[in-house]
Amino acid sequence: MTIIITRAITKPMIKGVEIDVDGLDNLPEGGAVLVCNHHCDADPAVLMEALPEPVGFLAASFMGRMPVFRTLLRLSGSVAIGAERPIPWRDQIRQLLQRGGKLVVFPEGQGWLLAQDFEAGLAPFHAGFAAFAHEAGVPVVPMVVEGLETEVVPFEIGAMARRMSDNPEELEKTTRTRRYKRCVVHVLPPIPAERFAERPKDEAVPWLMEEARETMQAAFDGMGR
Repeated sequence: MTIIITRAITKPMIKGVEIDVDGLDNLPEGGAVLVCNHHCDADPAVLMEALPEPVGFLAASFMGRMPVFRTLLRLSGSVAIGAERPIPWRDQIRQLLQRGGKLVVFPEGQGWLLAQDFEAGLAPFHAGFAAFAHEAGVPVVPMVVEGLETEVVPFEIGAMARRMSDNPEELEKTTRTRRYKRCVVHVLPPIPAERFAERPKDEAVPWLMEEARETMQAAFDGMGR
């Protein structure tokens, strides 16, 4: 029921978008961290539509301050950075993964919004996803959303939403966003936990960041980017 509700809420963001997906057999059973590129604010809705099972998302901290989005995050099993209820956000993530849930992380963060460069390649990765996977002992699944047909449109958000979110830099400096008309989600081969779980954290995290990035970059290169 929860996934039906959340998909109904996010459906307008992808109305009329043609979404394909390949590589679903690369999704492992049980807990996993799914990492994906992020150059469109509709990416979460695209992934919810494309993936065959419910997934949670790691969301920007300002989304947890907005009542509608806070409710949506809770319904979808997602976590906002910095959230302290019902328990600290990192503990929420660890529990989600250890009980077999899947968490989508956009390791580029909101860099695409700040840069306003919709043709750029992968931005630098944040380390969080690798730390989450190492701490929970779960695999990492790289993914790439390929925009086959896109358009850049004005970014619009109401004054009330800006006030409730404290108008962070990501929103204040954003004037445009990208919309998909046609896209495909590529689910790439997973990085098994056995390859990094026994390593010290200070060794495992940078290794995992590089491994995931190289896998995603190779997929982009294969698309001719």
